[in-house]
Amino acid sequence: MRVIIKYPLSCFGSSFFVEINASLEKDSDQVKQIIYRYASAFAKRKFLEHEITDVQFMTSISNAIPYSKRDDLHFKVKEDNGVYGWKGVVKDVVELRDIFIN
Repeated sequence: MRVIIKYPLSCFGSSFFVEINASLEKDSDQVKQIIYRYASAFAKRKFLEHEITDVQFMTSISNAIPYSKRDDLHFKVKEDNGVYGWKGVVKDVVELRDIFIN
């Protein structure tokens, strides 16, 4: 089974995405390994009844809607998405707590 992690990580706040993307540019290999480990732990915990073989993740950054545009139904917020490739699940990850699995 392959799992795509589209978990918004909103519990960390929107600055978390900025930190991830800035770090990916700076120390891309190490940061990608950390995020793949998180994705592996998340998938193993979320899908207990399945055998997870591969994980993939994406990051997304968007600005808040300006107050002056709050009622404009046609206003589109620009989103920057980064999709990272499939990678084998990391076997030796610590089990995530339920607080991160909703």
